Amino acid sequence: NMGLVNGKSATIYAPDDNMTYAEATKLAACMYEKYTTGQVTLANSPSGNWYDSYVEYARANGIISGNYYWNGAASRAGYMAIFAHALPESAFTAINNVPDNSIPDVGSYSYYGPDIYKLYRAGIVQGVDAQFNCKPDSNIKRSEVAAILTRMMDPSARKSFSTAPASALTITSQPKDAAITEGADAKFSVAVSGGTAPYAYEWHRVIKAQNNYDLKIVQDEPLITGTKTDTLTTKQCLADENGDKYYCVVTDAAGNKVTSQKATLTVSAAALTITKQPSNTTVDVDGTAKFSVKVSGGTEPYTYEWHRVVKSGSYAGDDYELDDNDVFPGASTANLSVKHCASSENGDQYYCVIRDANGNKVTSSKATLKVSVTAPTVTISGDKHILAGYDATFTVSVSGGSGYYDYEWWAKFPSGSHFALDDPTWFDGLGTNQLTSKQCTVSTDNGTIYYCIVTDTVTGKSTKSPEAKLYVYD
Repeated sequence: NMGLVNGKSATIYAPDDNMTYAEATKLAACMYEKYTTGQVTLANSPSGNWYDSYVEYARANGIISGNYYWNGAASRAGYMAIFAHALPESAFTAINNVPDNSIPDVGSYSYYGPDIYKLYRAGIVQGVDAQFNCKPDSNIKRSEVAAILTRMMDPSARKSFSTAPASALTITSQPKDAAITEGADAKFSVAVSGGTAPYAYEWHRVIKAQNNYDLKIVQDEPLITGTKTDTLTTKQCLADENGDKYYCVVTDAAGNKVTSQKATLTVSAAALTITKQPSNTTVDVDGTAKFSVKVSGGTEPYTYEWHRVVKSGSYAGDDYELDDNDVFPGASTANLSVKHCASSENGDQYYCVIRDANGNKVTSSKATLKVSVTAPTVTISGDKHILAGYDATFTVSVSGGSGYYDYEWWAKFPSGSHFALDDPTWFDGLGTNQLTSKQCTVSTDNGTIYYCIVTDTVTGKSTKSPEAKLYVYD
């Protein structure tokens, strides 16, 4: 892409072939022209040796000074000596700590030493192994040249390292104790220096509840992350993790190990908190009202104590604890039922006091009971047509109210009389929802109108039924 190489043919690069001195000189000349002018115009010589044009350019610009066996394989040292002069001196800014004589097989003042150390310090070459050996007398492959060429022209591709003797692997920051509330996350970190990078991290958990069992944490999971890094996070910690300890074993690239101190995790119970308050409730007379509460935090088990605050009557304002019985089942649980609610209980309030195993207490808000008091709804069976001498029966149907009713039948006679019926001699079913007028006659009963007043005995509310007329025929 930079116009620096074009292969041994149009389609062959030959990465495993050795680089010749002619090829090395050609690359150095092209790099210099590209770097200083922004383009490559150099080309093979039209006559003589193909590389003559490049050798002449390299000599003219101080890249080389002597002669080489041009078609012979270049040594790594000879190649680096050429490349060390292929760019202006400003292109070789040192980025690495490479002290004199720190390359094991190259002395800093050997014949090619200054050139090789320049390339090491600029991050252009880094040797052939972890010890940074150069192997100066061995040949260099075209593939290796491609990597070095890239770093020459692209400073961002250069390698950072140090050949200075490594100091001892040392922990510079120990994991610290963590104190959290239940459900929170805890983090433990370690920092090291010295040794040989990169470092490997191995975290351990010493489980207090299992006789201090030492568990090696081998991989990340939903509730534990960073197991291979310098910072371990254990999420949503539970109370049974209280007292557990965490430590890290750090290993450097040379196999040296160092073990951190143990850090203690302290998990405190979250504050006892009401998460769902009792809600206001509306029921019909004689219905069942239900109130519930939810809590979290603290230390289980919880105890529940429901209270009733009376709104009206002779006990208005009284606040008393409820017993768990047939009327108030659940008074010692999170769910209270109030059965057979009466209209006199309308406006009463209920609340709960919750305690945890350690005696911590929290009190809910008050919820109001509303007892719906409505008059009953009454219908009647309708007009009646009979022959003289027969009985006539009228029936009322009732809905709503409390379900406990008094029935009072009335009649409007053709004579103009209008009164409540109370004589069982002439009427059956007085006081019930079904009235029977006995042995009706045309003269006395024809045209009589009947209706019933129904009273809810619990609420005291009354409803008059529609009217029904009796027709008697000879």
